[in-house]
Amino acid sequence: PVAPNDEASGRALNRRVELRKQKWNIKSLEMQLFAAEHLTKPRFDFVAAYRVNGFGDDLLGDKSDIVSNRNLGSAYGTLTAGQQTGWDLGFEFSLPLGLRFAHAQVRNMQFRLAKARAALEAQEIGISHELAAAFRQLDNSYSVMQGSLNMKLNLQERAKTLAAVRQATPDRVSDIDVLRARNQAGQAQLAYLQALTDYNLAIMDLYYR
Repeated sequence: PVAPNDEASGRALNRRVELRKQKWNIKSLEMQLFAAEHLTKPRFDFVAAYRVNGFGDDLLGDKSDIVSNRNLGSAYGTLTAGQQTGWDLGFEFSLPLGLRFAHAQVRNMQFRLAKARAALEAQEIGISHELAAAFRQLDNSYSVMQGSLNMKLNLQERAKTLAAVRQATPDRVSDIDVLRARNQAGQAQLAYLQALTDYNLAIMDLYYR
């Protein structure tokens, strides 16, 4: 097996749910810290307003007004007519005083953010240890499987050789020797299949990590 490069490892780490959740938590804390820091700064705002007023002698009634003769008898009437409007433009400057609470909030957010980043680093280290253990297990399983395969092939070849010798010269090799060799070859076959299973489980565990 070949170890992935740094870019592939980074993509693999991004798939871990706990790391993605922690990174979103850090992003949220960074935004909260940004907002908290702005509470300690002065503000200079441009403000504007537009109003449509409605007033009259009665809420609902005749629009005519005997006194002023300007159709101010109904408040809703003047409101819907849209003739009593107003607007404002200006600037507002505010400077907070004291700032004890604002600075305490900033320090608290900085502490929480540092704690979250340390937790993320600890999670990444833990996952890197898991990956290292998975790679070691994969390498060891591959070596065991390769050794089991060589042993199986050697014992199968030995069993075939003894069977051929037994058939050619029965006095040199007994049936017990041939059966023993075949039994050893069968045991080696089972050991190889077990090693092959362990190797595939190691691959699965590596992808899981």
